[in-house]
Amino acid sequence: MVNDKEVNVRTITVEDRTGKVKVSLWRNIAAEPVVLGDVVAITNIVVNSKRYNNEESLSSTQFTKIES
Repeated sequence: MVNDKEVNVRTITVEDRTGKVKVSLWRNIAAEPVVLGDVVAITNIVVNSKRYNNEESLSSTQFTKIES
């Protein structure tokens, strides 16, 4: 919930040869059809300022795009 409203969110893990990171996809972008094994480019995401379990994570913005 954000500001007492239900908001769609989905967390995916993306990986390349340098490592992996969790990405929280918010609102409409959460419905994007991304599945295990897809090769994607995600643009306009932000690094979360707080670390959870000592891990960095990323979040989508209103400008985020996912391309296969």
